[in-house]
Amino acid sequence: MKKFIKVCLLAGMLALLPALGACTAIIIGGAAVTTIIIANDERSLGAIIDDTSIEIKVASALKDNAGLSEQSYISATSTNGIVLLIGTAPSMAHKDTAGRLAKSVYGVRQIVNQVEIGSKPGTAQISSDAYLASKVKTLLYSAEKMDATRINVAVSNDTVYLMGLVSQAEADQATAVARKVGGVKRVVKVFEIIS
Repeated sequence: MKKFIKVCLLAGMLALLPALGACTAIIIGGAAVTTIIIANDERSLGAIIDDTSIEIKVASALKDNAGLSEQSYISATSTNGIVLLIGTAPSMAHKDTAGRLAKSVYGVRQIVNQVEIGSKPGTAQISSDAYLASKVKTLLYSAEKMDATRINVAVSNDTVYLMGLVSQAEADQATAVARKVGGVKRVVKVFEIIS
């Protein structure tokens, strides 16, 4: 019933878009996309809010640690309390510090620390990773019988990380799609499998 109400609200908002000014249309269009994502997500609205809060708090903790933030390039993605850390750090001690900081955030159930040891990436690599993430996400959206709104895509150093609460079949299909994208070195699955 909740999904039906959300779909009706979404349809109403989309019907109003042509009559609104550009800025208002963008705001409502963004809200519509968010509504679609929330309606299709296996997590509850509370869990989605918790994950967003976790991501913000982890990012803040990483940034507030001067030794870590100056020498590392680390980002965090949370799905259902599982936090994926990706990026680069100059040493194992820095990587471990990032993991401890993330684990200390309330609501974190598990840390998947995929931070690589190395120097901070340059602008070209950061741009390449962002472009690769958009390519993977676009192909996931165009794949048949797949709800890509339930899959988070993160990329670091041409490695694609896939997260989400999905069935085994969806995980396998998403992995196969990501592996076909040109420029992907490897695909790491951080899915939580549901039955």
